[in-house]
Amino acid sequence: MDPASAFQVGAGQSWALFALVIAGLGCTAVLLWAAWAYISTFRGWSSNRVLGTIAGGAVIRIALVVLLLSWVFLS
Repeated sequence: MDPASAFQVGAGQSWALFALVIAGLGCTAVLLWAAWAYISTFRGWSSNRVLGTIAGGAVIRIALVVLLLSWVFLS
């Protein structure tokens, strides 16, 4: 019995469905983290505790992390 068949018999679901659920949970976690990071950066910038150049760099880094982790989870 190959591993995919063994997983389907043991779990009652296919491996592809399990991988889809894990990818969805990972992407959801990344997007929630990005929303929190964007809101925190905006709050710091709006209260003049964070300079505009630093806030801009943070926004770019957050976007790059979201793109990278989305590629990892969805490939």
